[in-house]
Amino acid sequence: MDKIFKSICVIIVVWNQDIVGDFVSKDKLVYIDYFRAVAIIFIVLGHSMAWGQGYLRNFNRQFFQGWTFAFVFIAGFLFQYLSYKFDYKTYLKKKFTNVIMPYLVIMTPVAFILAFTLSNKQHAFYGYSAPLRLVSSYIGGYIIQSPVWFVGMISVIFLLAPTILFFKNNKKIWYVLLCASFIYSVCIKRPPYATVIDQGWFALIISVFVLYLKRAAYFLFAYLIGMEFSTIFEKYYVSIKNYSTQILFVLMHVWVIISTIFIIHLKDLLGYQTLPKLLSTCLALLLLIKFEGKIKESAFWDKSLKFIANYSFGIFFIHKFFINVIRKHSIYDLPISGYVDVKSNTFQSFAISVGIFCVAFFGSIIVLYVIKKLLNKCGIENTRKFIGV
Repeated sequence: MDKIFKSICVIIVVWNQDIVGDFVSKDKLVYIDYFRAVAIIFIVLGHSMAWGQGYLRNFNRQFFQGWTFAFVFIAGFLFQYLSYKFDYKTYLKKKFTNVIMPYLVIMTPVAFILAFTLSNKQHAFYGYSAPLRLVSSYIGGYIIQSPVWFVGMISVIFLLAPTILFFKNNKKIWYVLLCASFIYSVCIKRPPYATVIDQGWFALIISVFVLYLKRAAYFLFAYLIGMEFSTIFEKYYVSIKNYSTQILFVLMHVWVIISTIFIIHLKDLLGYQTLPKLLSTCLALLLLIKFEGKIKESAFWDKSLKFIANYSFGIFFIHKFFINVIRKHSIYDLPISGYVDVKSNTFQSFAISVGIFCVAFFGSIIVLYVIKKLLNKCGIENTRKFIGV
């Protein structure tokens, strides 16, 4: 009798797709792993390859910069994909452990170095005491390590997770929110860094939090459209893959037209990143889906992309340290033009930019790998909460 009852339960679980979500973990999406690897490569390229003048510089900016959109898109995609087991308390705990903690750990040595060595009078923290510099380095981390504004911005979206899921489950409200967020992010420029020089400490903190809120509003569409793509792919993945060639043909032409317009008129359109980066994200994702099987067949590319994807968050955190050391002779950001000139249309500028990328990208991987192994030797298996890997 007990065996019959268990058999009936198994049949019910397999039959009812809603119940399956509560009992069966979903498969890991390999193409999203590949996409994470591609996204972090382009993010580091964006901070390394802004060389040249005129249309050449415009092309480099348009092609390489702004790939944080893809990072936020992936976060939304995975949030929706795993929403079947969403628990707010557990969710916030994991985000604190996997996002906030590595941020605090990685920023600590840099914050102490800045607190006691800062001598540049143009720096926002120059007029503060050492303790205030230390605290400010955590709150306004992007001022000493520009890419980490992402942590403050995405934390706002993390806090809104239950509200976002509520809207997702109400189709009319969801599509209104999706359209409104798209219009907002397309029609405004990406919010610039706040001017914080010569401000009091309280004014600085307000400026920092306002920036995080503005950028959360700006990148909300990237997160929401990532969620929507996740829903669409779960239902129509096979059809999308079967027609990927036709979709890519159309998408490529649209991408070329929009990118050309932005390259020619970048002076006027600089900061309006949403539309071109949405197209670039769709293009990259579809290409990876189309060639996923080919990548899997190559042990080198499959392992390499998965390895980079695993290290992507750690690379995101520390790659700018290498760039700062090369360009500004400082581990933290300084308000100076830099010692390395790449603003000419020469092979030298190109070679220097490629060199900076290689040092930043591979240097980050080597440092993270060594630290990870050292932590493992100390008996720490979960190194992600320390270095994001």
